[in-house]
Amino acid sequence: MSDQTQTRVAIVTGSGGSIGKAICEWLLNDGFTVYGLDRDNALEHARFTFLATDLTRYATLPALLESEIEFGDENLLVNCAGIREILPIKDLSLEVWEQVMAVNLTAPFVLSQYFGTKVKEADLQGSIVNIASVAGTLGEPERTAYVVSKTGVIGLTKQLAIEFGDAGIRANSISPGVTRTNMTEQYFDDPEQVALIHNGLCLNRVGQPNDIASMVGFLSGQNAGFITGSNFIVDGGWTAGKQL
Repeated sequence: MSDQTQTRVAIVTGSGGSIGKAICEWLLNDGFTVYGLDRDNALEHARFTFLATDLTRYATLPALLESEIEFGDENLLVNCAGIREILPIKDLSLEVWEQVMAVNLTAPFVLSQYFGTKVKEADLQGSIVNIASVAGTLGEPERTAYVVSKTGVIGLTKQLAIEFGDAGIRANSISPGVTRTNMTEQYFDDPEQVALIHNGLCLNRVGQPNDIASMVGFLSGQNAGFITGSNFIVDGGWTAGKQL
């Protein structure tokens, strides 16, 4: 457990999504004051502040954090926001490619660069958790930009661990497998798709947002104090191996 006399501040992007909301709720229950960045708000709480944000306008993000967020003794950045495309690479436009990269990779870079520098200069405690994907370790059909962006998130995490480690700032990533969210809900309307999903899992259920939120909670705590630069796969065994 952290020292509850310290002020604890978390910044969570994608707070309006299923996983982002679950992360915010988990951190609020753990005593954090939480700032949520997204297009739409999905949460009301006395210690939650929503900041309407377009992550594709990533150049504006440092000024937003500078003007709106008061850092605490212990600080956490969770880059959770993510978008994807589902179409063959021959149909992938540069516009869609750039939009996916902006939200999934460039915004986390900009926010992490600002966050790490700010925390280091102020001599505060800090940790970064990036939500990547099993798509960052395995290719997936018709998701070229998404796969490349999530692969980049895992690499970015390692670099952040190296660059900010001398200040005691840790950086880790989480790679969810199939998790039931608003973005994936359409999968579960198709019995064949459901059968395919379950056939790829070792456990007899799909992931839930709290499965990811609980890992964020662990990585933000003192029990993870010697863990940095690591990617944690939370996928019910999806990447353990293929059925033959």
